[in-house]
Amino acid sequence: LLCYRLDQRREYAAALLGIGRPDKVFILYPDQRESCAHAELCRDFSIYLAKKELSGLSRTKRYFNYSRMRKTYFGFFLLVPFLHFLEGNRDVFEKGFRQIVAEHPHHCSKMLFNDAAFILGDIDERSFLAQPVKSQLLSRFFLVKAMRSEVVGDKKTALEFYARWRVLKYHEKTWETVLKQFVEWRHKELGSPP
Repeated sequence: LLCYRLDQRREYAAALLGIGRPDKVFILYPDQRESCAHAELCRDFSIYLAKKELSGLSRTKRYFNYSRMRKTYFGFFLLVPFLHFLEGNRDVFEKGFRQIVAEHPHHCSKMLFNDAAFILGDIDERSFLAQPVKSQLLSRFFLVKAMRSEVVGDKKTALEFYARWRVLKYHEKTWETVLKQFVEWRHKELGSPP
């Protein structure tokens, strides 16, 4: 797994994350900040799933690089406030998402803003789908529709859209292993057979 080309190093690190070995990323690729950020996030999210403790997830921005944010913002911005919602802390959820909308209106070509605004209910499906950035738009729509459905208490629709996200082929190209973990977890929690 030790290689010298940067793109190979990222691919190997992604493979390690994909098989659930974030610990190896720290050992083999400590100079790869983005890989380490994802490894830290995956590790901390796994700890959350095992213990249901949010404290570890709040520090995951240590390795984060805003310049590469486009494909990695779910885990670093949307995950923790949404977990607060799932834990029953609606005020913390609302404050976190309002902060995203207020402080990051143009990051990632407004994708982060649009995702957060849709989950909050500030924009509708038509507005979301009309955004100029079409990069993985269907995948993002399925995800935020599922999350919004959970917020309004519609578990059936949430389960349907998590299931739709799971079967899309191109979502696997995303760097965010934690996003895949999140969707699998929510799909299972909402009552779908494995």
